[in-house]
Amino acid sequence: MQGLYVRKSIRNTTDVILYNALVFTVVVIVFTVVFGFKIPSFTTLIYGLFFGLFSVFFQICYVKALGMGPVSLTVLLSNLHLIIPITVSAFLYGEIPTVIQMIGVFFLLLCFLMLIKKDDNKKVSIIWFLLSFTCFLCAGLSVAIQKIHQHTEFSHEYKEFIIFAYLFAAFLSYIIFIFINKKSKKSLLINSRLVFSTSSIALILGFYNTAVLYISGKIQSIILVPTLNGASTIFAALYSIFIFKDKLSRKQLWCIIFGIISIILVSQR
Repeated sequence: MQGLYVRKSIRNTTDVILYNALVFTVVVIVFTVVFGFKIPSFTTLIYGLFFGLFSVFFQICYVKALGMGPVSLTVLLSNLHLIIPITVSAFLYGEIPTVIQMIGVFFLLLCFLMLIKKDDNKKVSIIWFLLSFTCFLCAGLSVAIQKIHQHTEFSHEYKEFIIFAYLFAAFLSYIIFIFINKKSKKSLLINSRLVFSTSSIALILGFYNTAVLYISGKIQSIILVPTLNGASTIFAALYSIFIFKDKLSRKQLWCIIFGIISIILVSQR
């Protein structure tokens, strides 16, 4: 859904930042109306602040990296972020993966490798690598923060976590937008398509992260993270086939197969 809108309406980084700021804002408004507004604990505020910070910088660096280097390698490095929450959970909470689960992660990595295209014309560079590595860190740390928060005594404040995380993300995005809009003017038009797109994405994003935050304290990271990544990869492949009418290539077929195998294996204890 986001891809359909972005392909047609977003022209530069300024547009991306404004678009994300609007999405974050809608999340805050909807969740405040639905769940009410309560000041959470200082612990939740801090974790939410860092989650919002990582979310903003991930989006900015991801777009920059996609425009500067090979798309498939950028996506691959970003997807490898699952290593961070799995490692953090192993050290902090003793969630040591079994051999079968590690084989499942291996199949997920094979799934990601299927996404690499040989026809990428853009070359790698130090700046591209730093941007991609920042995406890897931000995505991984944001998941790890959710896990850590749910192991504190304030785990019940998951709704407040989401509200304040995206409130900070929206505020930071607007600040960045004001500064860079002076150099690169936005071309994003405020219309019904923009309202529908940001509202739809905000609802999906908000409730998805709320669900992930809630269950991250109840399910081991070695099960949760690869399952979510594998499922999203499979869904993206199927989405491109049925929505964008792309033909099912041999790589996509193997990607789906490896993704399914990965989900099955990591769920074994």
